[in-house]
Amino acid sequence: MGALTATSTIATGSVNPGGEWERTIGGSKGEVCGSVWQTSDGGYVLVGYTQSWGAGSEDVYLVKTDHEGGVEWEMTFGGVGSDWGNSVQQTADGGYIIAGATQSFGAGLEDFYVIKVDPGGDVTWNRTFGGSSNDHGRSVQQADDGGYVITGYSRSFGAGRADVYLVKIDADGDLEWNRTYGGPENDDGYSVQQTIDGGYIVAGHTRSHGAGGEDVYLIKTDSEGNLLYNRTFGGPKGDFGRSVHQTSDGGYIIAGYTQSFGAGYGDVYLVRTDPDGYELWSKTYGGPELDLGSSVRQTVDGGYVIAGDTQSFGVGLTDVYLVLIDSEGNQLWNRTFGGSDHDHGNSVIQTVDGSLVFSGHTQSFGTSSDVYLAKTIARDETPPTTSHDYDGLLHEAEFTVNLLAMDDWAGVNETFYRINDGSLMSVGEDGQPLVTTAGTENKLEYWSVDLEGNEENHHTLTDIKMKEPSSLNPAGMILSLIGILGLIILWILRRR
Repeated sequence: MGALTATSTIATGSVNPGGEWERTIGGSKGEVCGSVWQTSDGGYVLVGYTQSWGAGSEDVYLVKTDHEGGVEWEMTFGGVGSDWGNSVQQTADGGYIIAGATQSFGAGLEDFYVIKVDPGGDVTWNRTFGGSSNDHGRSVQQADDGGYVITGYSRSFGAGRADVYLVKIDADGDLEWNRTYGGPENDDGYSVQQTIDGGYIVAGHTRSHGAGGEDVYLIKTDSEGNLLYNRTFGGPKGDFGRSVHQTSDGGYIIAGYTQSFGAGYGDVYLVRTDPDGYELWSKTYGGPELDLGSSVRQTVDGGYVIAGDTQSFGVGLTDVYLVLIDSEGNQLWNRTFGGSDHDHGNSVIQTVDGSLVFSGHTQSFGTSSDVYLAKTIARDETPPTTSHDYDGLLHEAEFTVNLLAMDDWAGVNETFYRINDGSLMSVGEDGQPLVTTAGTENKLEYWSVDLEGNEENHHTLTDIKMKEPSSLNPAGMILSLIGILGLIILWILRRR
């Protein structure tokens, strides 16, 4: 176990000066990223596995980046077998907790693999949990008492072929208790979160219960892992839960995919429940092919963002699929990211500045399969437009328009502008004076975006189209300038 001395970090595209970027990270073989977390310094930590470095055929791969995705350090963990990292979180002491699976250590063919590292990535301790068969950890969270809870599946314990496996350990990694949930068939836990009552919520899928081949499986426990209730969601075919979070009203949001409902072979499946796990609504998103949801988070405005994969949309065989929806599940927009090959989105977060960051892996960029990390602004790319045409504007002289940053964007005033459909530019807190000449630069777009949810993610866009007058008229020029000034003042007053 140790730090890597070589990296291959490539910026595959800078979208605009507003802060969007993409990165690939990896070596000459294959890398996969399962989870991303924003760190206290504004950067990011990612975990997955690598085939390029380490001691075995596949090793746990931990990467720390700065706020723009540049690699600060990398570590690998594992032995001579295959070892995978699936989930990571920054801990209260500034270090990191990792959960995954190992075939190098432990009691069985495959065991839960939990690694605690310090802020620099050096190992504090590692533990394995499981029996004589296959046990695979998928999700970890630090609990309120400083310990950790991990979920996945167990083939060593439980009532069926595979059961949901929940493990609680203390701050030093020592076992406090473990529980299994399920029936006679295969049941799997993919995501766990501690709830506001001190218990735990787990989402995955079940073949033992429900209406179909597989159903979304939701399990609520108390603080000791004792079952309070379980719920299933789905139809006659396969339906899978991949991510769960408690919502601000105490209910739950579950993302995964469904083959029972929707438009295609498989669609992104989103289920919203009340605090008792009863369905309030469910939605599907996708097209005629296979579309999967892997990760969901509630956004600051009360809506949700989902990351996954799509084969229905985009430019490649599979593209990263990002869907932003409102609090009732109505789609606000969807975006795809990737190239001509297979690209996958496995994890998404909303950052402190209101943007969205996803991680996954790409076969379109980098070498072989690389970690894929990208940041995008959570705004509608096609906000409502109001156009104003003015005759008699300046013909050969220059004029100045002062743009003021009016919106409070997660504590930062932010305004954007574009001239003649050119590059998107960001206005700083002090405003931006624009000097333009009529006849050469004759279109100005400017707007602000509020991502704190105070005005329902409100957008304002104004086009100013300047036309050459039939004759130069000084009075007309003055009136036109007054009209532009009045328009900007009106826009500022409306934003207050």
